[in-house]
Amino acid sequence: MDFLKSVTKDLEKAGLQVGASEPPRYWFSSGNYVLNKIISGSFLKAIPQGRLLSFTGPSGAGKSFLACNAMREAQKAGAHIVVLDSENALDNDFVTSIGVDVNKNYNYVSVDTIPQVKKVVSAFITGYKKEYGNDPAGNG
Repeated sequence: MDFLKSVTKDLEKAGLQVGASEPPRYWFSSGNYVLNKIISGSFLKAIPQGRLLSFTGPSGAGKSFLACNAMREAQKAGAHIVVLDSENALDNDFVTSIGVDVNKNYNYVSVDTIPQVKKVVSAFITGYKKEYGNDPAGNG
């Protein structure tokens, strides 16, 4: 796989970090000490900054409940929540009953297609970069 050397070189020329990844700078709780411990080994943290997360399981398994708990905890820590809901799984009454403040740092977007998801994510990233630059902590 010699081609990877030239790919790596091209990526580095473009200013991208290639090689070892950095550990997360911050974590959010899932809202459940046992789940936190299972995921991260700590009772206080479960969802690492900059990582993808997926809750999977059959209908009624508690995925939306866990997601809302994670949103509540992230919101308490100062995060802005953007929900892309393709199944009409969340409504304001349910989310609010779990403790998420839908009037503060919360955006709900109903999406049906991958192009719609792409449009929302692209708009969010473009707006974020315009306001904060490339600082993931949002410090401008």
